[in-house]
Amino acid sequence: METLLNHLPAGMASFQGPEAVRAFFPQAGDAQAGQVAAVQPKSTADIRALVQWATRHDKKLVPVSSASGPRKNGGSVPEGPAVVVDLSQMKRVRHIDGKDAIAVIEPGVTYPEFDVQLAHHGLRSFKPLLPRRSKSVIAACLEREPITSPREQWDGCDPLACVEMVFGTGEEFRTGSAGSRDDLEVQLQHGMRQMTGPGPFATDFTRVVMGAQGTLGIVSWGSVYCERIPALERAFFVPADTLAPLVKLSSRIGWRKLAAQTFIVNNVQLALILGVDRDSVLHLASRLPAWTLFVNIAAPHYFPEERIAFETEALKEDAGALGLAVHERLQGQAADRITAMQQQLPVQHYKDRLGAAADEIFFLTQTNKAAPFIEAFQALHAGSDSTLPYAVYLQPRVQGSSCHLEFTSFWEGTSPAPSARTAFHRQASQVLGERGAYFSRPYGVWKDIAYGRDPRIVPYLRQVKAMFDPRGVLNPGK
Repeated sequence: METLLNHLPAGMASFQGPEAVRAFFPQAGDAQAGQVAAVQPKSTADIRALVQWATRHDKKLVPVSSASGPRKNGGSVPEGPAVVVDLSQMKRVRHIDGKDAIAVIEPGVTYPEFDVQLAHHGLRSFKPLLPRRSKSVIAACLEREPITSPREQWDGCDPLACVEMVFGTGEEFRTGSAGSRDDLEVQLQHGMRQMTGPGPFATDFTRVVMGAQGTLGIVSWGSVYCERIPALERAFFVPADTLAPLVKLSSRIGWRKLAAQTFIVNNVQLALILGVDRDSVLHLASRLPAWTLFVNIAAPHYFPEERIAFETEALKEDAGALGLAVHERLQGQAADRITAMQQQLPVQHYKDRLGAAADEIFFLTQTNKAAPFIEAFQALHAGSDSTLPYAVYLQPRVQGSSCHLEFTSFWEGTSPAPSARTAFHRQASQVLGERGAYFSRPYGVWKDIAYGRDPRIVPYLRQVKAMFDPRGVLNPGK
């Protein structure tokens, strides 16, 4: 183990052996202890020193932003001997601007920590659907996890704007309107705001590092757009026996710019969100409608009652035209409860409520093209060894122009064997890929599917990697 941390720059806490494995990769065994060490930088200067150290001593670095988590997607799991760069102690909220609704934060800041500080400025964070409490805000943005507010998302990068990072070359770099020679504190003193990711001209290095799984650079802070806390908000359920009318209604909502938050789920996904344990989830899933559209209507501080009233009336009008009804409760469960949970995240992540292992497959498509994917997955799941129902989640993105489609299958204990789970995951991913699933976040087996479609792009991606990380220091194999 001493060889992994040999000549480590002074002043940084480090972990090694079984301690490091258990802290970051609890599913790995102690046999892998000699393959992993971890260090905790506290600043951009520390990160730069680490990258330069790794280059000099031929070490490999794998950045992670959360001190805990399942890391199920494998994007931050080393594929060989490596030093984990644990950014979870970089927890400063460097700046909050209530006027422009933007904040600058370090990668260790989690959603609950962020919201506590934002609330003093009348703001709250844009979130994915019920993220884990330990989830890093910056990591979620860099991985392009979909937020529940498609109306407020004008670009695939939103809500992330600018970042400061250290490339694999050891060079420090700031993107877009943060691209001054001055440090962040000096920029803020001069009234500069880090609000625009692209620049100069059409160059957008923020977009380059997004989704790169830490293979090009390590981000030390980022500027994130935030949501103003509404004066009033009301949430509704729109249930249906089939998906098609909800897709049409979702499109209509996007066209009218009605809802602050909206998504579509099947009965299992909704039961996971609203249930509290295994029994309540399975019972609720058996009673809920096959599909439900969730809609949250929010109003600012000017004429809030009037805003809520006319948007609710418009929602009911559009739903009625499709033969759908709008409800504030389903099976005794209030839609407003989801709004509350989204702001005060539950201690237990909703996908852990069945007490079973969960496997996810997610990709991009369009909402009106989701049905064939769902039918294909349903047929595959029916022939699998899973004894539990599967969950489906559709999240419109970027003004509804695209859709995040996510399937979650659950597996009891040790049955079926891990090989059967792996085989199902691979087969389902392959079938969905053949039907046009766009794996924009190509983890694991999705990498071969995504790049297999257009192998001509691979040499160009390798050229990009060589530009920003010529020695292959950062997260090799990803």
